[in-house]
Amino acid sequence: MLDDDVPPATVVAIAETKVSILTRDEFQGRLEDMDPLLKAVYGVTVKRLRAVLQREKEDEPAPTLVSWKG
Repeated sequence: MLDDDVPPATVVAIAETKVSILTRDEFQGRLEDMDPLLKAVYGVTVKRLRAVLQREKEDEPAPTLVSWKG
């Protein structure tokens, strides 16, 4: 739901669990109502998370703080 890319993980409950369902449309609607500054921070965070996950998948070294230039 974070972006249009493949989900980075799946979840398996190890005990009885109650869940809530939030459709992609509902999620996108909440994003549209989000404060523009928070929306920008969210976008950068998702982009960086995808970059970290891709590096892990390719077994590359973790980036340093200096390399985080968005």
